[in-house]
Amino acid sequence: KSEQALQSLLAGTAAHLGRDFFRSLVEHLARALGVKYALVGEFLGSDFDRVSVLSVWADGKLGEPFEYDLADTPCAEVKKRTICSYPHSLQRLFPKDIMLQHMGVESYLGAALFHKQGQPLGVLVVLDDKPMADTEVDRSILTVFAARAGAELERLHAEAALRGSESKMRAVWESALDGIITMDQEGLIIGFNPSAERIFGHSREAVLHRSLAEVLIPPSRRGSHQLGLARYLKSGQGPALN
Repeated sequence: KSEQALQSLLAGTAAHLGRDFFRSLVEHLARALGVKYALVGEFLGSDFDRVSVLSVWADGKLGEPFEYDLADTPCAEVKKRTICSYPHSLQRLFPKDIMLQHMGVESYLGAALFHKQGQPLGVLVVLDDKPMADTEVDRSILTVFAARAGAELERLHAEAALRGSESKMRAVWESALDGIITMDQEGLIIGFNPSAERIFGHSREAVLHRSLAEVLIPPSRRGSHQLGLARYLKSGQGPALN
């Protein structure tokens, strides 16, 4: 049964990335472990005192994402450790967690998501409305997929940072007073910013994918330019030609 649960999880999540991965993960995790609820959440705030639920499986269907405060919840204990298990009496153990009462939850198994540098990223949790068997296999499955979920969340953060960096670079490119021109290894123009259009009198559309030497270099200098480009491509070294 444990092997079937693991195979089902692997098959159900292997082809997915990003938000689709989290949606697939909670569904297949809940089905594989036979529980009513599963959720994956990201810690928010400088003190990681709030959770943003990225995806939740509740009573046989995907639910709407939501946020909740970490204080007085079992997830606050997960943040301190790698994994937490409460096989029964969950509402009695956490009487201030109103959400548990609304959900009718009796048992809990949660694992922390960590950044590769060690700081906590979030939680992967399964809950049920009846006592839950606390087995090493279930703990192992949750730990494995918590690591996978942490890696996916970290990848999404990196993508967002890259998009932000690209947006800033685009703003610099568009607003720079200097003419900026880029070319590929064949010497063809692949970038021509607005200042370059103003300085050289060519529109970007007119010069893209044309030879930089033919468009901008005077005929008397084209031979030197081509030799310099060939030397640079071969050795990675070349003088600045002003």
